[in-house]
Parts: sequence; structure tokens; C-alpha cells
Amino acid sequence: MFCYVQGWLRLTTAELKGAFGLADYLPPEAASLILCYGGTAAAPGKFLRYERWLNIPCPGTGADGDPNLSIEVSQEITAAITRAIWK
Repeated sequence: MFCYVQGWLRLTTAELKGAFGLADYLPPEAASLILCYGGTAAAPGKFLRYERWLNIPCPGTGADGDPNLSIEVSQEITAAITRAIWK
């Protein structure tokens, strides 16, 4: 059995930096997401970061068809994002 989901996520530069721990990012509309799940950076419907863990677009099971992804952000990933932003 195969499961297939797809989606697009557009982030501003500030959101991208926040998602990967390169800068603080916590707009007022993210307060309820942080209160519910904890975290260090968030953009509702886009991402939630807790320490080195990044959930895209947010916590969930994906059972409703949303392409939920949870990754551990390594130093290599952070370095790659840094290079991409400042090229």
C-alpha cells in the first residue's frame, strides 16, 4: 500500500530563518500554537519549531491528507539554509 500526499509551503525569509533556528520568529498569531504545543518559533499553518525539531506545517497525524513532516534540524541542514539565504 502506498500513501501519497503533496503540498507547497512558501515562507518569507524571516519565517525561514525562524523555522531553522537562525533568528527568533514568533508573531502574535502564533501565541496559541506555542501555548498548546510548546515551541521556540512558529507560523500558524506553516511550521512549529521546538528546539532542534521542526514540524511542517504543524503538529498532526496527516490522516486528514495534510503533508505533515517532522525533522530533526542538524547543523548540516542549518548550514545549507544559511548558504541559501545569504547567496
